[in-house]
Amino acid sequence: MLKKWIQFLFIILLFLIYWAKDTLKNKFLLVQLIDWSTIVTLTGLLVLTTGIKESSFFRKLARRHLRNLKSERELAVYFIFLTAFLSMWLTNDIALFIVVPLTLSYQEFLQNDLSKLVIFEAISANVGSALTPIGNPQNLFLWHKWDISFLKFCFMMSGMFGVSILILLIFTLFCFKAEPLQIKVESSKKRESDKKLFNFSLVFLIIFVLLIEFKKFKAGLLLAGFYSLLNRRILWNTDFSLIILITFMFIVLHYISKLPFLVNFIKLTSPQKHLDAYLLSLGFSQIISNVPSAILMSKFSHNWLAISYGVNTGGNGTFFSSLANLIALKFLNDKKSYLSFHRYSLTYLLITSVLNYFILILYFF
Repeated sequence: MLKKWIQFLFIILLFLIYWAKDTLKNKFLLVQLIDWSTIVTLTGLLVLTTGIKESSFFRKLARRHLRNLKSERELAVYFIFLTAFLSMWLTNDIALFIVVPLTLSYQEFLQNDLSKLVIFEAISANVGSALTPIGNPQNLFLWHKWDISFLKFCFMMSGMFGVSILILLIFTLFCFKAEPLQIKVESSKKRESDKKLFNFSLVFLIIFVLLIEFKKFKAGLLLAGFYSLLNRRILWNTDFSLIILITFMFIVLHYISKLPFLVNFIKLTSPQKHLDAYLLSLGFSQIISNVPSAILMSKFSHNWLAISYGVNTGGNGTFFSSLANLIALKFLNDKKSYLSFHRYSLTYLLITSVLNYFILILYFF
């Protein structure tokens, strides 16, 4: 109970600071270090998707859908490609906020452990979002900075996307069994779904996503706040620890990226060269996450394609190399899943980092 109160009060404090940030930013440096658009977006998504989860509609949908899925492999392929597709257009974090709760709804009916599937969905979100300039924050930043056309960006990233999704498919077929799903015996006590709450939450979610797409963050915040007032039980059941973690992460990563030895190391290399820019972007993504890496590398290199390949390939690897990884693992809320995540993600990174470099070189011949 105390933890819930602390989280709730911290979020209220964040909202107040966000509203007064223009007044405070000249007095408090920390206010400037936080990416407020990300905090507002994630907070709104967290509250609204909690409402959808609490409606138990996903549970009802999962029970119906199980009739059409015969094996763990079929289930995995379906959700992994759904995640990749949604990530191209809704960004990787929004895609995971939709797909992961739906996936975990199946756990109530299956003896199969679905934590591995959620890990693969995180990898898929990073892969799918790499294709388009609106798929993730680092692409959006690079797209605007170098003023590249939408179609050209997609074309230049298509080689990397094609190789990455193919390797992911091979991984999926190898790691998930073709054996029939192990269905649990359902309890005689049925839980009714709240269709009204689901429809209400879904409408608010769609409007919220549209507001965020058009950069109307304050309007989105007001919408999420209005939704919370109408559904105070949902607000209380929302786990805000992810928002607290990411808020502090922005501050810590900023100071890490400013370390003199890190900046001097980049200056000693040749970041204009394809390999150096690619490897530096990929390597820094594992340490300071891929979005700060893209911003940092853009100050030392004009090779946008090598940077983009590096930060997008580097989204898979360590759990903090991408925000999508943190979101997926937070949903699992199990310390053992971190070890499992790195076993798959680092292996996948090792293979794709080599192949994607050769695809990158092909564009310059």
